[in-house]
Amino acid sequence: MEKLTTHEFRRLAQTADPATVSLLMPTHPTGRETKQAPIRFKNLLQEAEHRLIAAGRRSADAREQLASLSQRVDDAVFWAHQEEGLAAYCVPGETRLYGVPFSLPERVTVGAHCYVLPLVRIVGQDTR
Repeated sequence: MEKLTTHEFRRLAQTADPATVSLLMPTHPTGRETKQAPIRFKNLLQEAEHRLIAAGRRSADAREQLASLSQRVDDAVFWAHQEEGLAAYCVPGETRLYGVPFSLPERVTVGAHCYVLPLVRIVGQDTR
């Protein structure tokens, strides 16, 4: 998982692909809620797949695009090392995952750009 810096934020904001998937969700570094996160993430992935198909992607292409994210569902080490929020972005051929130090709203978008609005506050926190 990468650190979301101002540079990375700008890179995400400039992404332009009609099949851009953005997944946002709250996570928890400790406690019982950590066991719920993979289930919630899997549900968001299913929603993203449905939206990609509704947008005109073939089912196989949608699954292939989301494959790298799908591998995280059963990755216990990944879920054990979370911050307060998780932002995942996926375009054909590239996936980016960011842990953020604040809770994010649960949301799935599929469109021409990454949904970065909830991450704007990161820009002010990154001093580099």
